[in-house]
Amino acid sequence: MKYLVGYFDILGTSAMTKQDQFSDAYMLDFSNAVGVAAIDHPALRFAVFSDSVVISSPVARAKEFITAVAEISSNWFADFIFVRGGVALGDIRWVDFKRDDLFRRPNYSHSRVYGKALVEAYELERHSGPGMLYFVSEDAAQLFAKKIPGSIFSSLCPILVWMSEDSLGKLVKIFNLLLRDKNLCKEARRHYLATFRLFEQIQIRHFQRLDSLG
Repeated sequence: MKYLVGYFDILGTSAMTKQDQFSDAYMLDFSNAVGVAAIDHPALRFAVFSDSVVISSPVARAKEFITAVAEISSNWFADFIFVRGGVALGDIRWVDFKRDDLFRRPNYSHSRVYGKALVEAYELERHSGPGMLYFVSEDAAQLFAKKIPGSIFSSLCPILVWMSEDSLGKLVKIFNLLLRDKNLCKEARRHYLATFRLFEQIQIRHFQRLDSLG
């Protein structure tokens, strides 16, 4: 059985840690958004470890997958938690052990998950370029485009359109303001600029085309 698998990672974790910009509250905001989505979408599976998140969904629930990603991402962006992701289609294994209660301890936690789609999603996140964007494999993009028209923006690597036209307009304005900060480090500016430019392209080329078709 194939699944949609998303891997999401906070950008700039190492630099933020070195600059003492990480905090318990920041990490709770990051993970709690996922926890809320897990309550709202019990048919999907979620895991949070350190600054990364894994989400998987049966193919039949592709629309719910995007809905969950949109809910989580809206919370992240509202808290200025900037995340990049990769989404792939294929196999994933969540290893559930019938006697897990034996190992439930305050000093031990686990999330046993692996699979080819998870590896591909991880590699997409790592190697598809800068920006707070969710890059999608070709086969996953074809599935999304078929099941949820308007959910994929065609670029060098397909990009998941998880936001509404209205929320995208607000994000474009936010990144335009962020880029005016003269104290931005080069790495942050690179990611902000890539995000701003791609969001602008989605706003102009994608949503305007959908409006004209509608």
